[in-house]
Amino acid sequence: MSEPTNNDVPYGCRLLPQLVDEKAESHPTQLMGMIAKSSDLSHGFFEFTYKDIANAVNFMSWWLLEKLGPPSEDKNTIAYIGITDFRYLVMELAAIKIGYIILIPSIRNSQENFTDLFTGTNVNGLFFSGKLPINITGLVHPRPAMKAFEIPEFDEMTQEEGPPYLYSKTWDEAKDDVIICHHTSGTTGSPKPIYHTHRFYSVLDALRKLRHIKSDAEPFGIFLIGEVPNTRVYFGMPFFHFGGCASVFSALFNEAVAVLGPTDSLINAKLVCNIVKKARCRVIVQVPSITDDIAKYFYQEFLDLLPDLEIIISSGGPLSATTGDLLASKVRLGQVYGSTEAGSLAQQETSDEDWGWMRFNFDVGGLKMEPLEDDPGRYELVIRKIPQDAWIQGVFAIFPSLEEWRTRDIFEKHPSKPLYRFSGRIDDVIVLSNGEKLNPARMENHHIRARTFDWGSSHWSRKNTSFTTY
Repeated sequence: MSEPTNNDVPYGCRLLPQLVDEKAESHPTQLMGMIAKSSDLSHGFFEFTYKDIANAVNFMSWWLLEKLGPPSEDKNTIAYIGITDFRYLVMELAAIKIGYIILIPSIRNSQENFTDLFTGTNVNGLFFSGKLPINITGLVHPRPAMKAFEIPEFDEMTQEEGPPYLYSKTWDEAKDDVIICHHTSGTTGSPKPIYHTHRFYSVLDALRKLRHIKSDAEPFGIFLIGEVPNTRVYFGMPFFHFGGCASVFSALFNEAVAVLGPTDSLINAKLVCNIVKKARCRVIVQVPSITDDIAKYFYQEFLDLLPDLEIIISSGGPLSATTGDLLASKVRLGQVYGSTEAGSLAQQETSDEDWGWMRFNFDVGGLKMEPLEDDPGRYELVIRKIPQDAWIQGVFAIFPSLEEWRTRDIFEKHPSKPLYRFSGRIDDVIVLSNGEKLNPARMENHHIRARTFDWGSSHWSRKNTSFTTY
């Protein structure tokens, strides 16, 4: 399907550094972000405007150049590790402006995985925030040539209104520039770097075009919150994951206000309820485990958020059946499917009764559900390259030589509706010593949906044909 047109805003062709600068010029006092000052919410929130963010990006662009100089062909990658605050966004946009690729590694990596990533991407400058539970000296030691710098506090960045650092590339000039590097989880070996371009992230901006495509349901999710500018959205995803990065970029594309928790404590269900209430958030985007805890332990606090709270979006996995059934009658529930490689796909809203299922738009973006030969009723999600759908196929911005991308994610189909739900990974299949095949993830998902327990894990032994579920 050809790309829908919009005569007003070039959705899907906007460059984030320019978008921030333009907003800072046209609406300097418009609120862009909020972060709780501490876990004691009586202290309130720090609030940041587009002008503040633009100042911070300009400040750090010049600051980075002073520390490392301009990028060269063999020295064009830096890395950033920090606590979850808006400095992730500032570092990413500043790196884009001056031409560096920025690696965003998970802070949960092992020392070995950090070293493999820094070596594999040839990082020549490691930047970090204070208050990190990581031994920076230990990270630098295996790579003596890699310099390390602690970056300023966010307040210092925003208050220094220095000369602007212009980013003057056009969309056509910049769309295929590599800008950010995330990585795979490393659960089956060393983590592999995944290089993202402007075109990869532009899908987050282009998703709103789905409304112009004939379908039996409206699209939903984070990409629509900008239809009402200044909607406050609580983001509970870590910024060192692709999901966290994509969430904040979506907030920028859609003029939403990104609300973050405090940096002085771990996030928990009660704190999330308090943040959402105090900040008057209308949308929550977070991992399902926190929503499960809200339903189980803080249901009254959840009810106090209504009717202001409009939707809870889960990212990273499905909600338990107990949680979904309890909350669906009170608030809209949504699931966002995506990955570091495939990015965001064409999804659409489901009815309240179908909260546990996902609706994909198979009319655009090359999405196909391929039946598994040896597993009736289950499908692998596959993305076929369609040149005219490049605007919504981020995966081929990363892997342009491929004609299809096999996600290796398994789905089961709804018995009577064009809906699907996640059912595991092809990688989850275990061949036991007696030749039988077992998918423990499917069993876990079944038990969770059947309410036999809230959380499941399967353990098996290759030595003996046995496994235990609890």
